[in-house]
Amino acid sequence: MDNILTKCFFDNEKFNHTLTEAFEFIINSQQSRLAKLISKHLDEKLKSKHINGPDIEKSFDEVMKLFRFLDSKLSFEIYYKSDMSKRLLSSKSFSKESEMLLLMKLRTGKII
Repeated sequence: MDNILTKCFFDNEKFNHTLTEAFEFIINSQQSRLAKLISKHLDEKLKSKHINGPDIEKSFDEVMKLFRFLDSKLSFEIYYKSDMSKRLLSSKSFSKESEMLLLMKLRTGKII
């Protein structure tokens, strides 16, 4: 989206603001559903054995971009904590380092 804004609209500030507002509206119109989908996506990533350190960090960074738009972070926190506890109790987490990395990103992003 940033590439389109730069190349087509020459970083027009007004257009960027309108685009951001529209995206926020769409994201938050079904915020509980989005929070659940993001939590499930992260759960699958953390269970996957086919993803390495740099790839998982990139994936986490991409997900974090959505959080700046999500108003209901509490909904995400509820879903994420439930998924995390199930994952850790059943020993399905592939990497404790990845778990810690995500928690660090969530905390610095003031999500949890």
